[in-house]
Amino acid sequence: MPLPLSPSAAGLLSAFLLVAGNGHAAQITYLDQQRSAAVDAQVRVLDFGHGELQSAVGHDLSAAAPGDFSPFTAGSNVTGLFVSDYGANASADGFANHASTLAADGIRFTGDVAMYAAGSPGSPGIPSVSGLAEVLMGVRFVLDEAATLELSLDSDPNGGFDFRLLGPGASVVWDQTSLYSPATGPQFTFVIHLPLAAGEYRLDATLRAYSSFDNDTGYSATSFGSFALTLPASVIAEPHPAMLLCAGLVATATAMRRRPRPLPLTTPLRTAAAA
Repeated sequence: MPLPLSPSAAGLLSAFLLVAGNGHAAQITYLDQQRSAAVDAQVRVLDFGHGELQSAVGHDLSAAAPGDFSPFTAGSNVTGLFVSDYGANASADGFANHASTLAADGIRFTGDVAMYAAGSPGSPGIPSVSGLAEVLMGVRFVLDEAATLELSLDSDPNGGFDFRLLGPGASVVWDQTSLYSPATGPQFTFVIHLPLAAGEYRLDATLRAYSSFDNDTGYSATSFGSFALTLPASVIAEPHPAMLLCAGLVATATAMRRRPRPLPLTTPLRTAAAA
């Protein structure tokens, strides 16, 4: 006959079931998203006496479909955009790369952009270039219960990367891409922990690089940025110490119930000679 659980073991088992039944990790539910990579550029040769002589436009856009929360990877490019006239020429090249995931444990993003401009003035031609390489990410999500999320961020010290997290009521939770330390100065790679209440949140990240060329003065730029906003692994998978204790006691009680009872000791029969 199986051994019954003692009252104390039964109580611990009940406590274990109660803890296990009430255990619940914070969850992220995604509501909508906008993710894209785009490059736009225009090159022209101008004659201030006669207006525009030559022009060309380049455009490339990649975007995630509305309601698509699957991983998004895209690259947009404008290359070899060029015009020339009256001894002048103007050219532009650029790219924008975007990779992001919206997972059960959080949001991850990485991107890089570059925009280049060049030109050479002539007579009477004057080169003019304008360009923008841009990566956009906007995500609206709900956190079903209070939790502390980890934000790891890496950005170009030369700028071009913007990050903003808005909480319930459009309050700003975090909008910095660097941390300042009196000992080391600004830090562009860092990890912080953000205690968040349950509710709806909006995350926006933008990565931009501009270029321009006007007559004999030009400007080109590159930039990069990445972040991960995640639920800590301990929140998702680490069991409560009480659950571990109760699980061990229940396992011990179960093993005792399955142990076979020892056979009773018997006294050997005495032989006649021995008597």
